[in-house]
Amino acid sequence: MWKAFEDHYESGVRHGRSEGRNEGRNEGVKDGLATAKRVFALYRNGNSVTDIAKECSLTEEQVKNLVL
Repeated sequence: MWKAFEDHYESGVRHGRSEGRNEGRNEGVKDGLATAKRVFALYRNGNSVTDIAKECSLTEEQVKNLVL
């Protein structure tokens, strides 16, 4: 009886972890897309790479990789 409970518990834990990873991944993609949109908008408006990096909490290299 105890073994069946442990197996069920472990299965639930694995499922919860998997769901959490998927949720986190989806949120990360969503946040990344929002940041990229913000970078492009700022770049189109004539902001410098340095200013965009500061505004979006990115490195200048990350901004350059997106816009250049």
